[in-house]
Amino acid sequence: MGRTVTHELGHFFGLYHTWGDVTNCSGTDYCADTPPCSDEYYSSIPTCTIPVQCSSMPRMIANYMDYSDDGCMNTYTVNQADRVQAVMAASPRRPNNPGATICTPTIANALTFLNAGISTPETGVGATCPKYKDYVISVAPAVAASGNATVTFNFSGTATQNVDYTIVGSNTVSYINGESGAKSVTVRVIDDAEVEPAETIIVGFTISGTGLVAGSVSQTYTITITNDDILNFINNTTQVATLLSENFGTVAASGALPTGWLKGSFIAGTNVWTVNALYGASTGFSAGADARALHITNAAAASQTAETANAAYTATSESDAVVVSKAINTTGYQNIKLTFDYACNGEADATTVYDLGIPLYTTTTQTTGFYYIPNATNTDIVYFQGVTGKTTVTVTLPAAAANVANLWIAFEWYNDNTIGNNPPFIIDNIVVTGENSGVETVLNQTVTQTQNLGQTEQYMSGSNKIIAAITGPNMNIGCNTATISAAGTGQTSISTNTGAYLRSDKVIKLTPTSANTTATYQVTLYYTTAELAGWGATVPNLKLLKVKEGVSLATMLDGTNAQVFSFTAIDDQRSLKGYASFTANVTGGFSQFMLAEPAIVIPVTLLSFDARDNGKNILLNWSTSTEINNKGFVV
Repeated sequence: MGRTVTHELGHFFGLYHTWGDVTNCSGTDYCADTPPCSDEYYSSIPTCTIPVQCSSMPRMIANYMDYSDDGCMNTYTVNQADRVQAVMAASPRRPNNPGATICTPTIANALTFLNAGISTPETGVGATCPKYKDYVISVAPAVAASGNATVTFNFSGTATQNVDYTIVGSNTVSYINGESGAKSVTVRVIDDAEVEPAETIIVGFTISGTGLVAGSVSQTYTITITNDDILNFINNTTQVATLLSENFGTVAASGALPTGWLKGSFIAGTNVWTVNALYGASTGFSAGADARALHITNAAAASQTAETANAAYTATSESDAVVVSKAINTTGYQNIKLTFDYACNGEADATTVYDLGIPLYTTTTQTTGFYYIPNATNTDIVYFQGVTGKTTVTVTLPAAAANVANLWIAFEWYNDNTIGNNPPFIIDNIVVTGENSGVETVLNQTVTQTQNLGQTEQYMSGSNKIIAAITGPNMNIGCNTATISAAGTGQTSISTNTGAYLRSDKVIKLTPTSANTTATYQVTLYYTTAELAGWGATVPNLKLLKVKEGVSLATMLDGTNAQVFSFTAIDDQRSLKGYASFTANVTGGFSQFMLAEPAIVIPVTLLSFDARDNGKNILLNWSTSTEINNKGFVV
């Protein structure tokens, strides 16, 4: 995990081991805030045991200058930092480098940002729309202002102000002569639901007045907003999709891994991974065509090859072996789970696990960036030890494993160089699954999210089922709510001034927080196979009926309160995925939406109407999209 380098750099900067490299509590590391401890000690993952040693004080195993496993370390102390500073300032053996700009004296009234920036998902907080998260960005003079000055923050980057982010309060701060503290501007990052590339907000500043000057470094602060949204896969028939299935039953001989898999070692010992059918009947794994499994073996033993090696390890040969799956595409899926059969004994005492198996994952490359998988409490890691018979386990991967083009699952076996107990890690029947999204059918299910100019967003209910999708509005809509305002699997009669027609029982209502009757956009509605059953062969010819907000569907509909649109696309997935989607280009803002039978007509659909002065006259302008049996207009 890189913390060995941190430990060794501690030595470079003048730090001792926490026990002072002397036994029997008689050593010192010259840092008063590290508890005294006795001799070297190896606290290991996953338990990170903290022994009580000298003067009945707990040992600081989290200190980088201890000998704990990397995963147990996370700290230096204040006195260790003081010692590093003293060594760098006073040690005669430290090289001098007068040419280094980092050693150039700082101008007392030079203004800089206190940090270089942050990378963050746009995930907002709160239950209301818009969800957002605030970031406080601070500047300060090196010492103090030498006079009065005003600092004006400016903003650039690929993110759009007042869409992706806003500025809370003023974008200026003032200093008076002698003032030295940090002052800040607050940037509010808005949470939308669009799948988009990472965007940047680059914050700079200008100075007016005589009391401050720009520093030579740290003149910008960059917020990188990473994507946290997902283009959900819709499948109303199969909610759980299998993304990887491997039982090793078809792997060729000679201990070969499946195509695309990789094995190696963090610590090279005699214990390695192989694939064969010789892991022992006592473990309870099945025989027959699927008898092969992935397991740890000592392939270096006499007269053994990878194909003929049993599932047995050399306990006295310290080994840290890893095997990594082929890439798994989880794009569009959520709640990624790993299920597999295993046995794994190893070694443990009352406080520490020594020989064990650990699942890991990475989204970086097949050989780098591995992470442990948290257990249910998110305070430890998932690991396996002390299980001698075949056992099935399901592990939920962290959210970072979902919606990525490449996910790799890894299995690590670690053993120290003392005693141990067979069997080592044996694995079979590996399955990785992800969850699809279904189609929402339940009355009053709702979702509110921010929808702005040009964005494509799916409206997913709290149960992760889709209500509708909106693409490419011609203006910023702001907070918009999608609701199942009526539900059912049949048809209902409606009245228009051209006759009675049938509409779908299910009605989807789109309601902006700020009323909007002028936006144009593309809308996609989703209906299940059951909701479409009554339409029969007419499904490919259905139309979209849009009724104004607040208009009762039991009233007479005409061109003043309703519009009819033909669908530009119908994706009929009823036989494969249990739903169909209907897409139309819509004008006239947001309203109530439903399916309608092909014959439905609304006599006149008004697009616009305006009046303006023309000298002493008034000029009226209007336009329509449809006029059926229309005799004329009375104004």
